[in-house]
Amino acid sequence: MSRPKPRQVRVQLTGGIGDLEAWASEIDAIAEEQGFVLTFRDGPKRFGDHGPIHKLLLGYVQNP
Repeated sequence: MSRPKPRQVRVQLTGGIGDLEAWASEIDAIAEEQGFVLTFRDGPKRFGDHGPIHKLLLGYVQNP
């Protein structure tokens, strides 16, 4: 009998650098409480034509 695949969660945030870092810290803490580990982090990357907006991608997988 095979084991079920671990659940995966991906999150994309957009906003200012300070806000992204604050939210990422909160999301990391919640994910850890729920038994997930961070598997990738891409960014923050600047995008758009107006203002300092950035994109941050986070990926989590359920700890087996």
